[in-house]
Amino acid sequence: TSWSLVSTPAPVGANITSLDDVSCASTSACMAVGRAFVGSASQPMTLRWNGSVWSLGPAPALPAGTAAGRLIGVTCTSATSCWAVGERTTATAAITRLVLRWNGTTWTAVSTPLPTDTFASRLDAVSCVTASSCWAVGRYTAAGITRALTLRWNGRDRKSTRLNSSHVSESRM
Repeated sequence: TSWSLVSTPAPVGANITSLDDVSCASTSACMAVGRAFVGSASQPMTLRWNGSVWSLGPAPALPAGTAAGRLIGVTCTSATSCWAVGERTTATAAITRLVLRWNGTTWTAVSTPLPTDTFASRLDAVSCVTASSCWAVGRYTAAGITRALTLRWNGRDRKSTRLNSSHVSESRM
């Protein structure tokens, strides 16, 4: 047994691509996430594995006002249930967390809470043991101090799909 190279596609016009994480719900259902630079703008990129080849996933629907973005972490509990996290830059140059949910057909941006007075935020990893039990972690900056950020999805609030936010008060990154 050994590792082997497997080719991956790139979006049309991409001059740089990178993948940051991969999650497999089965041997024929994997999702990889990262980013692609088309010109100078970084855009989130997803790839899907069907057991034989990687293909470009559909472009994620990003929140209005997004100028650039990157997906850093992904977790899948089935071929039709994945979460991806990362960061996005708004048109006003603010950097904030990005959370996307996959339903087997499309990626949808999900809003999440943040502590008061947050200046910047980012999510680096996400893990789900079931479709209704997930954790996402990263960091946020408020009042000049960067702290750990943890978000929990309990699967109960289907209407707004919110995650509960908490933080470790003295954690510095």
